[in-house]
Amino acid sequence: MNPGTFQGAGTGALGGSITRYTQTSTITSSQTIAVPNGVQRIEALLVGGGGAGAYHNGSGAGGGGGGFGGAAVIEIPITGQPLQVVIGAGGGNTTSAPAGKGSPTYVVSAGTRYGEVGGGGGGGNGAYAPTAGRAGGGGGGGSYLGSPVSSVSRGGDGGGPPIGNVLWSIYPQEGYGIIQDYYIGAPNQAPPSSTAGAGPGGRGNSVENGGNGSFGGGGGGAGGSNSGAAFTIIAGYGGGGGRGSGTGGAGNWGGGGGGGDSNNGGNPGGSLATVSIWGYTGFAGGGGGSAGGGGGGGLLAAGGAPPSYYNGGNGGNGGGGGGGCTTSGSAAGSGGNGFAAIRFYF
Repeated sequence: MNPGTFQGAGTGALGGSITRYTQTSTITSSQTIAVPNGVQRIEALLVGGGGAGAYHNGSGAGGGGGGFGGAAVIEIPITGQPLQVVIGAGGGNTTSAPAGKGSPTYVVSAGTRYGEVGGGGGGGNGAYAPTAGRAGGGGGGGSYLGSPVSSVSRGGDGGGPPIGNVLWSIYPQEGYGIIQDYYIGAPNQAPPSSTAGAGPGGRGNSVENGGNGSFGGGGGGAGGSNSGAAFTIIAGYGGGGGRGSGTGGAGNWGGGGGGGDSNNGGNPGGSLATVSIWGYTGFAGGGGGSAGGGGGGGLLAAGGAPPSYYNGGNGGNGGGGGGGCTTSGSAAGSGGNGFAAIRFYF
């Protein structure tokens, strides 16, 4: 553990008789953590697994990027029992199944789950719809489903807020519905279609961008597009980029970049380079290329770029970019795994 001077519970505020804390090393595998004697407060930084990008299935060109896995600091009650910490895996991908969702990272004590974050939703393609995030995870990006143009898919919804007493979450707290709508030139005011606090997925082809979440909820994935670069649909915070015919949509806040078509490469994964929490600083997303979109950046590693399978960086990053843009049947990137860190205050 790394000892530190007390900076306050979550936000730096002075708190009673607490004078110091110890912080665990980065927890990347599920395990039981003993609670030291004399602890007065416990906080957990939890990062969920990212969703996978969707592959190119030969119909509708590139697929959407996976959603970011979510990140939050959550207060964990003192129960007198050890902490069971479960680390969420990133979503996997094949060429014969939907893009995998990321799994949640959570903490259990005395049989009760007190905190949970993630994971991100998987991207969509011509065969499968994108999926929603969970507990602060972003939604997967949509794709073009074939002719007619109206058959583009909607992006996946973001997940609702992380579970537990949330002290900090990774996304800017602006609420959903603030991204401009290309088609009508007005803010997207569509309510979330899933859990309260979740950002709605963007509707395809110039209709509406993905909405941002609120209260720590994940943003919706970008909708698919077949109308050229002018109608690339923007993902909400943590959402995966959608497939576009002019360009693929970029991932946002750790989401994976969407794929393009046979004439245009994919877009980059979303960056977490401006995020700093508990000694962790986020990484940039991978750049898009002719083989697909880039993986989203995570809190432990940068997102990959084609042709390195465009996997997201570890740390609950967004999934890999959209499926291959020029080679039918090529697999897209997998989501990065989550992690946790625990602070014990004395």
